[in-house]
Amino acid sequence: MAAAQVTKMKTTLHSHTDDFESTVDLAKEYLLLRKFKCCHELCLSVISKAKHRGDEKRVQVTIERLCVVCIQALAEMDCWQEVLPMVLNVYESVEKCPVTVIQLCILLHAKVQEFSQCNALASVWLRCEDNSLRPGYERVAALYAIKVMLPRGQIVLLPQFLNACTHLSDSAKSSLVDDCEKIYTDQLKHDSEANEHSSSGENIKSLKAEYSNVEDVDETSIHPDDITSSDLSVFSHIKYYGCLLVSKLSFPSLVSLTKVAAACATLAVILKICMDGDYFSRLDHVRELWKAAVQLLKTVFSPYRPGR
Repeated sequence: MAAAQVTKMKTTLHSHTDDFESTVDLAKEYLLLRKFKCCHELCLSVISKAKHRGDEKRVQVTIERLCVVCIQALAEMDCWQEVLPMVLNVYESVEKCPVTVIQLCILLHAKVQEFSQCNALASVWLRCEDNSLRPGYERVAALYAIKVMLPRGQIVLLPQFLNACTHLSDSAKSSLVDDCEKIYTDQLKHDSEANEHSSSGENIKSLKAEYSNVEDVDETSIHPDDITSSDLSVFSHIKYYGCLLVSKLSFPSLVSLTKVAAACATLAVILKICMDGDYFSRLDHVRELWKAAVQLLKTVFSPYRPGR
């Protein structure tokens, strides 16, 4: 009779455990469907019931899994301030948290840049002697060093932190220091290369912009066919054809040089006439010569475009 009752109690306990495990799957489904509030409420409800089912290992594993899912749901709802109170309500103290739960808490607080809370969680948990017997004890120390200390450039404080972890073996400390130094060096190298690449990219963009501006000025220059003597002053004509001559000198040839010489000779004759005698008395004659010079320059340069 007694044996039958014991068997019945074990069967009942396992059936409840199976129900809890199916609830974990349902909570994960809520999480995937982004029903974070439903997921959170379900986890808390089942955790509360599971805590009264005893300390059987399968029940504790189920509570741990539900706690992990609940933390993720709170993080998705941007309620990270409620994570630590929830964890403490489940496990009563930081020292009693499983490895997975304490790792997730450290990562979450690092994500929101609550580094002092990260330090408190890691220090309290790692100094507990009971936790040194847990599989994954070294992973918690490595997680804090790599995800919290290194991004903040606290590589020099790493030996001090590891010395405070009295339950870490010397070989584990040495290995962690080597790993952190390698990661830190690689990160510095990567950042340096990224800065150099960014700087060179900005310089190239600047040069391209300047070159583009020069090309835009050349492309938008007025074509000789569009120029009339009534639209342009003497100085604008000189400026335009001066730029045109400079652009043609990029690839000098005999024909180009001949055209340049003809243009210079024409301008020299006009300037000579303007300088001799009374300018006002020769105004009509100078105007006619200027029109003829403009027409000559149009004829000489008409097959070309400035800057081409």
